[in-house]
Amino acid sequence: MVQNVVHVTVSGLFATVYFMGTPVSQWKVTVPVQNPTAKSAKRAMSTSFGSICYGSLIIALIQTLRYLVQSARQQSQEEGNLFAFFCLYCLDCILSIIESLAEYFNKYAFTQVAIYGKDYCTAGKDTWRLVKSRGIDAIINDSLVGNVLAFGAIFTGLFAGGFAFFAAFQLAKNKDELESDEKTLIYIMSGVLGLISGFAEFNIMGEVIDSGVTTIFVCLAEDPYALQRTQPELFQKVVEVYPQVMNPV
Repeated sequence: MVQNVVHVTVSGLFATVYFMGTPVSQWKVTVPVQNPTAKSAKRAMSTSFGSICYGSLIIALIQTLRYLVQSARQQSQEEGNLFAFFCLYCLDCILSIIESLAEYFNKYAFTQVAIYGKDYCTAGKDTWRLVKSRGIDAIINDSLVGNVLAFGAIFTGLFAGGFAFFAAFQLAKNKDELESDEKTLIYIMSGVLGLISGFAEFNIMGEVIDSGVTTIFVCLAEDPYALQRTQPELFQKVVEVYPQVMNPV
């Protein structure tokens, strides 16, 4: 739920810049709205909150069904019923795929909610229309961004863990009152905590980047000429590598 609220907030902010931005320089755009982030967050927590809850409820229901199937699968395994175990295992795989598709669909539906203030059902229909008109490009877009963010999270986590381990080693190596086993435990715990902290912090930043990219993709699909007005050079590059944006199917 919190992740969806953040996604809608970030999507509203990026959409404001995309449609209402006025270029000041090559990499700077201003908007005629004061505190656009706060206003986007306000919409996410008020007028759009019902749509967020509705979409989140769908995911929760699928996850509940998966939990029930997994419980029944475990019980059938304990009872030695291989046929029931196999059927429930296949059903769990199907529900897992449906859950992934629903989460992917929800991300674009929530973006429509953030941009236009639509209700969830209308946003879902428009999202389906967008997917049909743009085809596989949306999935490719998400795949590339997801891979980059995943590698970034791993690298950041390893770097933070290594730095924490090195810092703990330097601070504790001359502590004579500590036993060698205690020092080793401190080193390991520091490294693990650094790894988790770095990974989590990058994921928070990555969610913002991912939401922004999704919003730009939707805005570009809906109105590519807005980008031409704010970022003409970027618009020309997009048209060169992605000509379908000007000629939807």
